[in-house]
Amino acid sequence: MHCVSKLCDSVPELAFPHAGELQALVRSNFDAQVFSNDVPLRQHALKCILIDTANWNLAMTATVSQLMNCPRIWYEARENVAREIGYDDEFHHGQGVLSVSTNTDAICRPLDVYPDHAVAVSGMSCRFPGANSLDQFWELLSNGVSKLREMPSTRFSAAHLRCSSQEQKQCFWGNFVDDIDAFDNRFFKKSSREAASMDPQQRLLMEVAYETVASGGYFSMRPGVDSDRTGCYIGVCANDYNDVVASHPAIAFSSPGTLRALLSGKISHYFGWTGPSLTVDTACSSSAVAIDLACKAIVSGECSQALAGGVSLYTSQYFYRNLAAASFLSYTGASKPFDAAADGYFRGEGVGLVMLKQLSAAIRDGDMIRGVIAASAVNQNANATYITVPHSPSLVELYKRVCLKSEISAEDVSYVEAHGTGTPVGDPIEMESICHVFAGLHRPDLHFVSSLKGNIGHLEGASGVASLIKVCLMMRHGQIPIQANFRKLNPKITPLEVDHVEIPTKTQKWSQ
Repeated sequence: MHCVSKLCDSVPELAFPHAGELQALVRSNFDAQVFSNDVPLRQHALKCILIDTANWNLAMTATVSQLMNCPRIWYEARENVAREIGYDDEFHHGQGVLSVSTNTDAICRPLDVYPDHAVAVSGMSCRFPGANSLDQFWELLSNGVSKLREMPSTRFSAAHLRCSSQEQKQCFWGNFVDDIDAFDNRFFKKSSREAASMDPQQRLLMEVAYETVASGGYFSMRPGVDSDRTGCYIGVCANDYNDVVASHPAIAFSSPGTLRALLSGKISHYFGWTGPSLTVDTACSSSAVAIDLACKAIVSGECSQALAGGVSLYTSQYFYRNLAAASFLSYTGASKPFDAAADGYFRGEGVGLVMLKQLSAAIRDGDMIRGVIAASAVNQNANATYITVPHSPSLVELYKRVCLKSEISAEDVSYVEAHGTGTPVGDPIEMESICHVFAGLHRPDLHFVSSLKGNIGHLEGASGVASLIKVCLMMRHGQIPIQANFRKLNPKITPLEVDHVEIPTKTQKWSQ
């Protein structure tokens, strides 16, 4: 061991920090004793690896027993720490004193600013094109990156299809999530045969659900938290895996693996939740409507908290070709929201989930608050346009109703995350409705409008939750990211300077 220790000393990459610098106690896997600061951490580690026989049963049992007898402090948003432990900016851990970071996801505003029905976003996680974490997603957004690429060959082969080269490029390009076939089935107590029949949307939802619950701190068994009455609301509009399963002989797992109702049902079943479990399909608004339903259920008392969001993964050729035939998809490249060159969108994949709880309850329980939904509402277009085309007066009515419910003046809204798919018809209609409600020269400052479709395409059933996660990250970082793929305003849109509106052409500070 002495020789190995000397080797570690000579290689900087193998250096360990001093044990006294660690911000959490490190214990031996042999007897669960806390490592002493008097001995280099490297020696402790080498001894555990090379000499001591690991006794995980003893180590874990002793650790849990010791932790249960220790005073515990929940590390939460800065404004909650003072109330919980009586300190303003510091708390004690062992023999050291650690400063509590002032960079919190929480919105630092008094509770009375929000209506009684306000709902907190206390946890979130995602898998988006080019982003397997929230940090990667923010880096993608802030750099204005587009993730458009050709469909991975592992999805399906387009070589045998009878289509022109132009149609093939239009159909089979998009913004894709990597490794949708990877799934830790044993962790989620699924056999390999069952996992093979599970829609990748089910698999990825379960993984992201676990991460979201963990990020909200709901694995900590806090006193008074009624975790059983948790609801689950999932938005989806793609059901491609039916085509894959139908090409194989039917087995016992074929039906449970492709039923859309079980996208939410399997999550609730895994966690043992007894609150409502709903799968929602309202096309592109599916995940936004799922979040709205979750908020209403929380406020009504139907559930104590809820997991909500959406998923879109594409494993079949058929809907791709149908969308192309209906002229939804672009011929020229990535989605270009509000741009003069906009000619349709490219599809995007993703999974996004948020953990929701009534704001007053989240503050009471000391939850991390990453954002606040002051109000939400849903409506349907009036029968004045084709069913796939937005209707400006209907959108105006919806925006006004949300402002009224949230007790927020339209003039105080400084940013709108738009649907903005990059279609030459839909974008001007949506921008007209936004300017009608939120814009005007009477505003004290600029109003910004943007859309993430330029970065990761149109996520269809997961589009709404992706936008919510983006705005929560914007509040966390205090920035408005650049609008990807925007060069020149669509000439069908009234010049925005008239209404004091701007599409961000660079990442800039956001004064909330």
